[in-house]
Amino acid sequence: VPYNDTPVNVVAGSSGTLSILGSRTTGVNTFPGAITLAHDLTIGAGDAGATSAALTLSGGVTGTGNLDINYSATALTGGVTFSTNALNMAGTITNRGNTTGTLTISSVIGSAVTSITENSATSPLTLSGANTAFTGTVNLTAGTLNIRDANALGATGSGGLFTRSEERRV
Repeated sequence: VPYNDTPVNVVAGSSGTLSILGSRTTGVNTFPGAITLAHDLTIGAGDAGATSAALTLSGGVTGTGNLDINYSATALTGGVTFSTNALNMAGTITNRGNTTGTLTISSVIGSAVTSITENSATSPLTLSGANTAFTGTVNLTAGTLNIRDANALGATGSGGLFTRSEERRV
């Protein structure tokens, strides 16, 4: 189900958690609007009762704030996908969902992003963009990190750093 392509501005000044969630039950929801951050944002494919919901965001992300991919439905098998336009906000990207849905980032990750962290034992993170401008740190603290492009972790010689816990798989 595509949403309209109206841009979303995540404004500063809120003390609560700001979220974009996909369908409550099943199916793929597509959000093509650009997202501009001035506050941290939590993204999830579905809410507490979801089973196979998925969410695709294709409008890109700019501004200042962190992206926290955190699913709230423990039975969820759908995932979150960032595609088409770049993720280039001054902040971090963290996957810490408690489901089996995959976070896929095929969008290019830009130079403003400071780090990417895979911190979910059950929700894999797939990086498949040519992230040649990305120079931040990639952290694997739990779970599985799938690398699908030669420059997914940044351009060769760009100064980026990859860290992992000893017991984790890459």
